[in-house]
Amino acid sequence: MTRPWYRLALGCVGLLALAGLVFAGFTAPERSLEERTREVAQTLKCLTCIGEDVADSTAPVAAAMRMSISEQIELGKSPQEIRQWFADRYGPGVLLEPPMAGTGLLMWLLPASLIGCAAWCLFRQARNRSGWIPLAAVLAIAAAVLAWRIPQGGSVLQAGSAEPTDNTESLLSQAVADAPGDISLHLAYGRELQRQDRHSEAAVQYATAARLDPYNVEIIYLEASALVRAGAPESAVPHLERNLQQKPDHSPSLLLLGTLQARSGNPGGAELLERFLVLNDGHPSADDVRKLIETVREVNP
Repeated sequence: MTRPWYRLALGCVGLLALAGLVFAGFTAPERSLEERTREVAQTLKCLTCIGEDVADSTAPVAAAMRMSISEQIELGKSPQEIRQWFADRYGPGVLLEPPMAGTGLLMWLLPASLIGCAAWCLFRQARNRSGWIPLAAVLAIAAAVLAWRIPQGGSVLQAGSAEPTDNTESLLSQAVADAPGDISLHLAYGRELQRQDRHSEAAVQYATAARLDPYNVEIIYLEASALVRAGAPESAVPHLERNLQQKPDHSPSLLLLGTLQARSGNPGGAELLERFLVLNDGHPSADDVRKLIETVREVNP
């Protein structure tokens, strides 16, 4: 191959790089709000998930983050501004590099291909000084494409989940206000409040979820449990009794109500705990439950 052919190859690589930049600069066709939201969500990490982006996660926190993205898009913010907004509040670890699929995969392959071609040409023309100028141009363009694709402050997807912060609570609070009929958001907000030992406030969120789904014994139990931890066991008792009327073999309610009654000296607590043991003989707390039953029997023979 003669030297002109090498120059022609370099020229083609340069044109490919230029075409990539021009393609990147074009305004994409008008897309729906859902599509634009998903594009940004694919570059953000779910705050409470393990290795999932916000676009594909089913966690309530991810749903709240998608709602926030949509709201900011409607306000006219650019994808980079939205990513920066999340990075400012949750740290740079919330940012993901461009997804390795679809257009994101193309934007990763383009600079890698350009750099590979330039390196190959550099090796072949190491003794030809005239080749250095176009090679430098190709490498500069490839670096520009690569820098354009990586969001500012972006980071590689980390294994594990981001540590919840106080901002998680504010995000869920806003999401609950925006979608007051979403039970999953109330439950997620309640759990986050309990993580912060704010059990009374958590009980309010569980109570709201229970009103939306009044026959869900699991939600009612969560409310009762939060009330007990908040130091209001007397308020939890009616909820647990209602649970057992709906589902007599609901083990968590049997254990909690039986324990509350047994500790207050109510002999009915021993009966509830015995029913619990029949259903859960191998439960980790079975030995403690038996001791509590014996104590109640001794006080109330």
